[in-house]
Amino acid sequence: TSKVQFGYYWIVMFILMVFYMTVNVKIPTFILNNNFGPLSVGSSAVVVMSVGTIIGGLIYGYVESIVKEATLVMAIVIEAIGVFMISTSGSATACFIGAFSVGFSFGLFIPFIFSKGLSFVPKKYGNDATTILMLSTNGANFLCPYVSKFINVGGTDRSLFMIAGIIASVLGVIELIKLFANNSRRTVTES
Repeated sequence: TSKVQFGYYWIVMFILMVFYMTVNVKIPTFILNNNFGPLSVGSSAVVVMSVGTIIGGLIYGYVESIVKEATLVMAIVIEAIGVFMISTSGSATACFIGAFSVGFSFGLFIPFIFSKGLSFVPKKYGNDATTILMLSTNGANFLCPYVSKFINVGGTDRSLFMIAGIIASVLGVIELIKLFANNSRRTVTES
């Protein structure tokens, strides 16, 4: 079961990273093409996204100490809200808020998945497991344009962000069900 759990987190990280990179790559031209501002405004959205990542990473320990196992669900929900906000945006400000949300979620899900994924691996294989998880993030970065093209049935950046939000929402529901199942299993074991 530990291999299955590790594989699950590898896939979750891959999906979330694809959406993170999609926003990172597409948001400058999205802002430009929708006449929300010049390319410099679009580039600023990437900076805002990076600030969100830094803040998310800085407060990760505090957030994880409060919401514990629900950290990943929270990160997925924040990412889904961010991409939905970008897909329905009517201004650069909405895109900035969406980009910040996506970046913030990145700052939460990366450390959570690494720590959770590595918890299923014996310590002597920790370096190998870290490398495999890094392959997930690097693979997502490399395959992002192809995955984005494959899932974008609408053909526009708006539809791409909308579909990314839908897939992230489904992933969030799966993680929520998994969380409830683990909690009920833990409660039964304790009693």
